[in-house]
This record gives sequence, structure tokens and C-alpha cells, in this order.
Amino acid sequence: MTCEGAWECEDIYDITVEIMAYYDSNMDGTISLEDNIEPTHLEELNAYCDYNGNGEVDACEAHACVVMIENEWRAEYCPEYP
Repeated sequence: MTCEGAWECEDIYDITVEIMAYYDSNMDGTISLEDNIEPTHLEELNAYCDYNGNGEVDACEAHACVVMIENEWRAEYCPEYP
């Protein structure tokens, strides 16, 4: 069974690494206001991805968020895909 356009595990890992490399400008392992990110953008990111509610997104939360987004996409576009 296939799902055209679905991300594989390696894709999800690579996307997570790219997100962290782009937004974690001070390379402290989290995306926070200290990274000079627009406050409204950080608020949106935190609303979706800050699972522990501490006001920042770490690599594990970013990864879980990318997985969640992929699963939502699959549910909409390939509901029969596991």
C-alpha cells in the first residue's frame, strides 16, 4: 500500500533537523524568544508543538509535532494508509 506524497521516517527526521537548524539560532537545543524569532510566530509554534507548556520547543517536541502533522495529512489524503 502506498500514499503518494507521504513522508517516511527519514523525511521526518530530516525536516526536524532543518526546523531546529533554522529556528534555533543560538543552538541551545530549543526554539525560544532568545532565538530572535518573531513573537507571533513562536506563539503559533508553541500552540502546536510545545507539549510540556514551558514556552519553548525542543528537538523532541519538534519531531513529535512533525509526526503529528504528517499523521493528520495522511488521515486526510490517504485514510486507508497505516
